[in-house]
Amino acid sequence: MKKATKIIVIIVSSILFLLLLLLIGVIIYFHSVVEENSGEPVTYFQAVTTILNLNFDGELERKAKASKDMHSYQNISFYVDKQDDDLVPLIEDTLDWAKTKNKEILGNIKERDVDVILFSNNKEFQNISNLHSVSGFYDHFRLFIGIKVDDKKGILNGKETPLYFFQKSILHEFTHYTFDRKVEITPYGIDSYPLWFQEGIAEYISNDRTVVEASDFKHVNYDQLRSHNQWVAARKQIGTDVYDQSYFTIKFLIEEKGGSVIKDIIEATSASGNFKKSFADVTGLHYDALYEKVQIELEK
Repeated sequence: MKKATKIIVIIVSSILFLLLLLLIGVIIYFHSVVEENSGEPVTYFQAVTTILNLNFDGELERKAKASKDMHSYQNISFYVDKQDDDLVPLIEDTLDWAKTKNKEILGNIKERDVDVILFSNNKEFQNISNLHSVSGFYDHFRLFIGIKVDDKKGILNGKETPLYFFQKSILHEFTHYTFDRKVEITPYGIDSYPLWFQEGIAEYISNDRTVVEASDFKHVNYDQLRSHNQWVAARKQIGTDVYDQSYFTIKFLIEEKGGSVIKDIIEATSASGNFKKSFADVTGLHYDALYEKVQIELEK
């Protein structure tokens, strides 16, 4: 073998070896990230699958899916207990409603496959959600929505209260999924947006076709409703209702600034990474002014 050929072989072999080391390092890194976010032991194969699919199925999620009937609808796979299969037409209608209203408020998004799991067993729902006093949740990391089914007979009979809360849960959590998809491709991602803004949009869309009466609640400064911990702390304060406050704030913005204001705020924040500045630029309102104006509006 000529000397030049040997040198080329050595160089190529070295590059391939370095690339292999890099690949191993990347897999080890993502394995630790996936395991940390999932909160459970994860194999390297699961970590690689999660990276390729951009979706992690945890043990409880897999167990829940295996015990239910699966139905495919557009980009959605939803799972219901066999005795709840008669809810399927209503679920599909509500998902259509959620998609239509989200498109109106948030604009077009690039959809990804998402799972919706319905739970008629409250204990099973509590175990997988690890949340209290909720009827639904959206898991950003595992990319699935969980919905609790309460009073199925009342839902199917069109009884106002159980039907409202069932559809509201689907609309609300599907909006979180849609918002997540809307901002995940932007440079700054979902962490740029305060929780009151995210929850307010979800509440606004989930109360579509519903008249919400303003209750007498204590307002919380918007700077204290940015993170999850702040949100939880604010909910525990006597006299607050941060969901209603966020709902009426989004309602006020849309009614005062027009139907495109939410899309405009997201677009501006996606460019700047600074929600408060972008919010002020689009709406002409500082947080302090927003706080006062929403209070005044609710007192009318």
